[in-house]
Amino acid sequence: MSALSADVLRNVNLIEILMEDAEASGQVVTGLPENAATCWSEKQIRDFFGRDQSALGGLALSRTEEENPRLAVLCFPNAGSAEDMYTSEGTGRRKSPSPLLDWCQSNKSLCLAVQPPGRNLRLKEPCITSAQEMAKALFQVVAQKLVLQPYVVVAHSDECRGWDINDLVFTPALWATYQHLMRSDFQLFDSYTYQHAGEVPFSIPFTCFWGSRDKRVTQQMVLGWQRFTSSNFACHEISGHHLWPLEKEAKLDWLKQIADGLTSLKL
Repeated sequence: MSALSADVLRNVNLIEILMEDAEASGQVVTGLPENAATCWSEKQIRDFFGRDQSALGGLALSRTEEENPRLAVLCFPNAGSAEDMYTSEGTGRRKSPSPLLDWCQSNKSLCLAVQPPGRNLRLKEPCITSAQEMAKALFQVVAQKLVLQPYVVVAHSDECRGWDINDLVFTPALWATYQHLMRSDFQLFDSYTYQHAGEVPFSIPFTCFWGSRDKRVTQQMVLGWQRFTSSNFACHEISGHHLWPLEKEAKLDWLKQIADGLTSLKL
């Protein structure tokens, strides 16, 4: 693994993303050389799949577009991750069902998965390092999709090395790709200053989750979110560590609980 260059690893990731998207849309991909990741440029790969840099916006990858949606589910990835943690079910041995995506597709609801710049299909765009800048950029894209129907927000925590990140990320081959991305994401969180103390809390229900094997974030810490709402509050345990979206069974449980919660809304 360490012998692979950062460019090759990016190409491997790009091919996997485009292959999954083609498969999900019913396309059969043939003729891709086995050595494409090592011998082709990024442009050659994109040309082969018929996709340029702007063809796939992050909000569209879930294939849940509806003319008159009942609900919009706005999903944020954790630091260092991308929208595919919500929109991709994987392929081959990595394939795993997504109860949340299935729920959206079965209930005429939008799954709007945010794709911040600096990763996956937006790899060459500069990362955003300010929460205010991120909110401004996102608002311009998503606001019109949230005004015509109710919406919910789904998100997962930011991370650090002590919080169960796979050591493989820190190998020379992968760290060249992930270092700038993760530093930018952490800067976004670390530079944010909460300025709303004493204001009226939200009047919307909150559902929070905590990992039973999380080494840092305890159930008691997660219960602290309750002070931000005057409505119903629930806190559920997930059998996993802090990065449970990377654990197949834990992620399945998490997304199923979210989908069950959406069903209970009885829209």
